[in-house]
Amino acid sequence: MDDADLLDSADQCEQLRRFVDDWGDVARELTDVMVEDAGYVGDPVCLVGASVEELRIEDMAVTINPAFSKLLVVFAHLTTEIARLHRAAEETLFPTLVVFGERPHVGDDTLFEGDLQAALARTLTQLQDVVLFIEQLTTVTRNLFMQLAALYRDVQRVYAPLQAVRLSTAFTSLGSALGLAAGLDEAVSANVALPSAFAMFKRMLITVRADSSRFAVGVGDTMDQLEGALVTLENRLLSADSFSEIIDKLVVEGPHPQHFLDQLATTGLTSLTDITSRLSTESERPSDRQNLVAVMSLVALHSRLVPLAPDKRLCKAAWDLHKRVITLPVSSTVLLRPMEFLSSHLPTSAIALGPKEPLKAAATSREDALDNLDATLLKDMTGLLAQGTSWLARLESSLPTRSTNMSTVFGPRVRLLSSGMCIAQRLRTLLQVAIHLHISLEAPMSKAELRVLAQTAELLQAIFSAYSRRKTEIVLEAPHLLSFALGQLAGLVAPAKFVLEEAIASVSTGWSRVQNKLSGRGAGTDAARQDAVAAASLAEKVLSGAPTTQRCECVHVSTCQSSRA
Repeated sequence: MDDADLLDSADQCEQLRRFVDDWGDVARELTDVMVEDAGYVGDPVCLVGASVEELRIEDMAVTINPAFSKLLVVFAHLTTEIARLHRAAEETLFPTLVVFGERPHVGDDTLFEGDLQAALARTLTQLQDVVLFIEQLTTVTRNLFMQLAALYRDVQRVYAPLQAVRLSTAFTSLGSALGLAAGLDEAVSANVALPSAFAMFKRMLITVRADSSRFAVGVGDTMDQLEGALVTLENRLLSADSFSEIIDKLVVEGPHPQHFLDQLATTGLTSLTDITSRLSTESERPSDRQNLVAVMSLVALHSRLVPLAPDKRLCKAAWDLHKRVITLPVSSTVLLRPMEFLSSHLPTSAIALGPKEPLKAAATSREDALDNLDATLLKDMTGLLAQGTSWLARLESSLPTRSTNMSTVFGPRVRLLSSGMCIAQRLRTLLQVAIHLHISLEAPMSKAELRVLAQTAELLQAIFSAYSRRKTEIVLEAPHLLSFALGQLAGLVAPAKFVLEEAIASVSTGWSRVQNKLSGRGAGTDAARQDAVAAASLAEKVLSGAPTTQRCECVHVSTCQSSRA
């Protein structure tokens, strides 16, 4: 080996040593951050439990019917995007709007000008994100609305995929997007510190512009851009009318086929009836009350689309909801009152179908609800506390089983993990309603009520801690549990597909078709069954793969079509 080769080897070793040293410094910094503030962002090694797959929905939703596949892909993408926006708002936007202006000293209601100005300056970027989020939400909502209106036309066609099937999943996603806008409006209007902060910040900018040399700030493009951004935020954010603006844009889209309006009203009434029948029972699902926000938004949309002839059954069912619930959660931190929401967003003809004085009736309902709550709170909370304690004991025990049957092993585990979330949701609902009613009506609590509410909060934290302690175990179990659940669903889809195919074959003979044609019956049913068979075939195919987010969304849309045939 000559001297040149030795020099090259020494140079390569030096570069390798520097590379290792640099990454060693990075690793030590990450370790220090992890020790000080543990979290998945700063951890050098982490396990991500997101069930994603390197497979596009358009590649997954391939059937022998191109028109059917195209529509399925469109609705699956739009519903997935709305779910993503809901998660983003829950994690970042709602906390920003709710805690703005809060101070650590309890009982100090004085709004100090310097503190609010500094808080607004720190939160300016997040507030701009809220405005951009509303624009994105508006775009997605209009897209989904136009797709549904174009699908359910009044003109009879030879074949139109999904024409005879009610896409409740897509309609619910449309209502969820509208409810998200209503939640943002509620969060902005409920925060009294936001208008004061904007007014104080504008006064500060006037002072700075008048005496720029004193504050060492140049009066130029930077100040103009800052003032322009502030005016835009004030006009778009503080107005708190994004829900009404989206509704107005949907109303002027047009045309609105009667078939589409009928499907919208039927979906809203069916969902409202199903969900209210489960409320405050053991069969209540964790998403039921949030889905009620979506349904109430659909009621407002339908009433605005037909302001002169609202659906009486739908509107009356919506007005009667205040007898069952006082508040509806848009997120874990933002609540809506059904009566006030309907009074603000329904047209006059729909308001006439409710109580004569809605706001007065809402106040009376809250007072009656408080009386009922005080009478049953201890009993209800005691029962839920016993269920929660029993669930914690069963989760912590984790007794092994010797059975080799998958249903015996995985079935109880799935029910155990899901029942904990259901119990926690019911506990949180009772806790939120109790606190909300006592604060809004300025009613004192007894010592017994305070004691049981404190026990409820402790149990909620215990359930959260139980899940957190076992999060690694749950993440490792989740793929197997979800695969088992998808297998169970596949076992239900296959017989349904067989029944639908038999139903189609029974009317495929020439004489049966002539009878149906002469009687004017069977055309819509036949089309619905054909779509349902295609949906069931796709669901069966999707369920045979891994339990990922993309496949679950396709299953939601497909099973929605199959169940309506």
